[in-house]
Amino acid sequence: MKFKRILLTLLLAIGLIGPGFAGAYDDWTDDVVCMWLDMRPTSAAYKAEVQKRGIGCEGGKAVLVVAAAPAKTTASAKGTTPVNKTSLTISLEIKFYPVEFTAEVRKKLYESISGKLEYSSGDDVDTDNSYFRLGKSESTRQVDYVANSKEIFLAGSSSEKFSIQPLNCDLAKSIDCLHNRQELLMIEKIPLKTQVTKLYEWSMYIPEDHQFPRGAHIKYNILGMDGGDCEEPSPISFMEFDNGFRFGLSDSFHRDEVVIIKSNELTGKWHNFKLEVSWSRLPENGYIKLILNDVFVYEYKGKTMTCSEVSFMYGLIRAHIKKSNLVKSISNSVYFDNVKISNIDGSNPSIFLGATLGKSTKKIKANNIYDGQYTFRLYVRFEGEGNSKIGSGLFEIKNGNIIFINKKQSQLKTGSRDFYDTLEGQIDEDGQFYGSIELDILGGKDRSEVYTLKGPINGKIWGDSPDECCARVYFLPRLKK
Repeated sequence: MKFKRILLTLLLAIGLIGPGFAGAYDDWTDDVVCMWLDMRPTSAAYKAEVQKRGIGCEGGKAVLVVAAAPAKTTASAKGTTPVNKTSLTISLEIKFYPVEFTAEVRKKLYESISGKLEYSSGDDVDTDNSYFRLGKSESTRQVDYVANSKEIFLAGSSSEKFSIQPLNCDLAKSIDCLHNRQELLMIEKIPLKTQVTKLYEWSMYIPEDHQFPRGAHIKYNILGMDGGDCEEPSPISFMEFDNGFRFGLSDSFHRDEVVIIKSNELTGKWHNFKLEVSWSRLPENGYIKLILNDVFVYEYKGKTMTCSEVSFMYGLIRAHIKKSNLVKSISNSVYFDNVKISNIDGSNPSIFLGATLGKSTKKIKANNIYDGQYTFRLYVRFEGEGNSKIGSGLFEIKNGNIIFINKKQSQLKTGSRDFYDTLEGQIDEDGQFYGSIELDILGGKDRSEVYTLKGPINGKIWGDSPDECCARVYFLPRLKK
């Protein structure tokens, strides 16, 4: 992990870094503790530290609390010497001189830091690293978080593992039952307060033996406020319900929940997320764009900030646990890898430039390995039912690009054959097909949907649509001899 801004190095050098950079509060002066309490007055951790030290805070500075004064001593080369004792030793006492800043300057320093920080997880992730801290509720344990799990990983040799254990609220007296939720999360230490554009990237793996606690729901990622006095809900969340994995926006914008991964596709594989957010309190400046597994799946334009700050959080939250009997007996786990946060600016442009909603963003090198003409059959599979053939035809691959040909000899039972003209895609050097097609699988009884296609050219090329909850399509191509 590394920080990429000279400003941060300067601040570290002069000792102004707050909770996002200190390993323990013991290293802080009283004035630093009071400065951060002044900027985040609702923080229970800062309040507890002030109480532990027996100090008072006024205007961001420590106030002396009158107490019995001990005998004053000075450090020397021979040991500790009372000040009223004559000594010929040389004093080694180090004097510290405070640097005072006004509340306005402190606020600007804080905001300049929070808007420019970048983060990239490496092979070795600390439980309490310099960018994130571990947050947990009462029923979760420290050992439920494994910073460098060797069980499953995508890159390097480890990933972060989060687990939540069973909880029977009929018997337990845990405060988690009162709050109706269990949580284990990594939380950004320094929340974002400025209106900037950020790119959040991560990979997530839910084990194949995962059992969803029906009646409850699970959140895996949140972009919102960690505590504080803001009554608005978290603006962005990624959560699992019994019908799949959803991307959700809060009521503050326009409540919107979209199933982006179906239940039968959720477990036993890595899912890669790229979320770009222009944080803004102005509707004309804010936006949210999401790439999932190389496909541009979601876009929102409008206000994105309602509270004074926002933090990125990832891990596990089981909510509404008292509605689920399964919570009493099952645990849930998730793995995260390749967590990154970067700035989108002049030196690092948006990854969505040239991207089209609903289509693959994967860059494929031109090749002619699989060029030729292919016959195909097109099938639809409804959830809980078998496969039904709905079409057939012929397409050609030239320089790795697909071209539909011979519409007159094609068939499509559920709509006009003109839908075949929307077929587009590419094939990489490993024979993987990436593309899309627009189809009306119900023959005009509903509406058409864009299906994202992915699969081997010598097997089934599956198509999924975020607008269709209960059906998938697939092409079965064969090279024409």
